[in-house]
Amino acid sequence: MKKNKRYPLLARNKGIEGEVWLKFEILKNGKVKNIRVVKSSHYQILDKAAIESIKKANPFPPFPKELKENSLIINISLRFELKDM
Repeated sequence: MKKNKRYPLLARNKGIEGEVWLKFEILKNGKVKNIRVVKSSHYQILDKAAIESIKKANPFPPFPKELKENSLIINISLRFELKDM
């Protein structure tokens, strides 16, 4: 997931940092749907970047045959920190 995360240049230049909590569903075939922010960073630019990182990671690998679920709900946080740059 980290390789798909892009720190927006404008946010970096302005020293904007934050954490975004996302919730999304991964279907059995690996496709992602219903991406939503459950806790905002309070910066729209970071919230949008977090959503885009999930979209860029789409699709995930399909579920193994042993996994009988048709989908999984994922809760994840993405931190945008300038010290990581």
